[in-house]
Amino acid sequence: LSQRKFTKWYIALSDKRLSESWKECLKGMSRGDICRFTAAKVRAQKLLQELADCCMVRAVNAEGTNDDDNDDDVGQYRELTAASVPSFLTSMCVEIQLDGWNKVSNLGKKDDKDEMLLKRTLRLHRLEKVLELRKQRDSNPDKKAQERAELLVKLNDTVEGGLPEEDEDDSHGRRQPRTLDRLRVAYRLRVLLDRGYRQIRAAGIGSGQPADFSLSFKNPLPVLSKAVSKMEEGELALFSFEASAEMLGDTFANERLEGGMEMELEMDLLQVWRQRDISNDKDGTETKCVLEKGKGFWVPRVHYVVTFSAGAPTVKRLGDVRCPSPHAYTMKIHPKGDDCPCRALHACLSSMTRGEISLLRAHPESLKRWPSGGPLADQLPAAGEDGTTAIWIQLKKMVRIDDMGEGVLKVTRNEKDIDMMETAFIDTKGSQPFLEEDCLIDVAVSMSRGKASQTVLIEGGALGPVLFPERQAIIRTGDPPLALDFMLQLVHGLYENEDILVLAEGEQAAQLATAMCKLVNAHESSQQQAPLNGPMIAAQARAGITMKMHATK
Repeated sequence: LSQRKFTKWYIALSDKRLSESWKECLKGMSRGDICRFTAAKVRAQKLLQELADCCMVRAVNAEGTNDDDNDDDVGQYRELTAASVPSFLTSMCVEIQLDGWNKVSNLGKKDDKDEMLLKRTLRLHRLEKVLELRKQRDSNPDKKAQERAELLVKLNDTVEGGLPEEDEDDSHGRRQPRTLDRLRVAYRLRVLLDRGYRQIRAAGIGSGQPADFSLSFKNPLPVLSKAVSKMEEGELALFSFEASAEMLGDTFANERLEGGMEMELEMDLLQVWRQRDISNDKDGTETKCVLEKGKGFWVPRVHYVVTFSAGAPTVKRLGDVRCPSPHAYTMKIHPKGDDCPCRALHACLSSMTRGEISLLRAHPESLKRWPSGGPLADQLPAAGEDGTTAIWIQLKKMVRIDDMGEGVLKVTRNEKDIDMMETAFIDTKGSQPFLEEDCLIDVAVSMSRGKASQTVLIEGGALGPVLFPERQAIIRTGDPPLALDFMLQLVHGLYENEDILVLAEGEQAAQLATAMCKLVNAHESSQQQAPLNGPMIAAQARAGITMKMHATK
């Protein structure tokens, strides 16, 4: 024995064929121990054959080797050795060196021995990037980033629709599955027979594509959901359990298995995509998975007009979800409710930041009345096994449209308007910035018939027939004639160099036209310009107006 090399084997102490004497021998060893066990000649062949029957070897990898010399990788043990111990009329001995062991935990019901689900962790993939970022974060804490994170929590109640959720990984820097998360796993399910293992189902191991599913989805193979719920991203584990309809679903009857047969599930949790429940009833029927974080924290509110790209997603490689041919769409954000067109899309866009890329999953019924302008308006991608449709979405642009009350809308068209609002919210510790009373504002104002179209709000362009061309005026906040509530809110929310459009109709449009004519006439009375005919302009404004205003200082 001293001249022979050791061969690496793997033994499961839960193996029913392993006698209690061998279990006690192995459990009595410590890591690194080398022990010699001698069996009397009467029982030598039987005892050593019993041990050999329970030995397993590491699976052969793609290179044709089993990586036995790689001590950093615990590896998979999948195949029985089928070794035969010869019979000699003499005592026999075996030397065993304990290199290590995998801890085993029971995920089944503690009080029910018939529903045991034993888990052995075989390997944890290295997540170098995650661990490196976590190390940098712990060694160089950014106080400003911490202050901003605390402020964003406060802003969550201020910004309509809520702020985008931050992803929180556990202490190991790995994601653990949550109920709504989308999971990608590779697995192999086998049953132990007299002559070895027989494979029943597999996905991503040996052949085929990995399986994608969510814990909220009723899996046709229930043991998958039970097992993966106790794993971490990048973990390879081996699960042992007894065959039953509760564990295997229809597979139990289809494969003609018998209750109590020893089963083995080898599963690799390849990817965890965090999903956020965006459904109205919070029932998980509509979810959003952030693939790439966007810029800032501002999200679209009701009345905003947004431009986004969308299309059917494809998975190029592990964790790489892309859209090969997205199309651009433009739409207005509607209030929540059953009458909201394409309800799931509205919920998704209302929680996205500029540039963010997300994967929307929803039932086709909640995606009806998709915005026109692309192929998704005619046909949605096919639904998956769980009945949901997946759509890749990137938010390109949003135009801020605020409701001033009484049906009056204020549209801000500055290119960096959202950056200005985010900065203002942070500077004011989460408060909406407003001008103080008795402030003087120099404005350039003009008025046109009709409300501007959605295309004009996004891309710009000509307005309707002119009621009066651009004129100069000075506004004093809080003073007549801008004393109505919607006018006060409109004026107090201005900032320097803000370029806005005001959309109004009916009595509010007439009131706004009258007020602006008075301000313009009062400012230009000494400049020998023809005064505006306030009553005539107000009468024409009732049909609807678009007022253009630029706050110069």
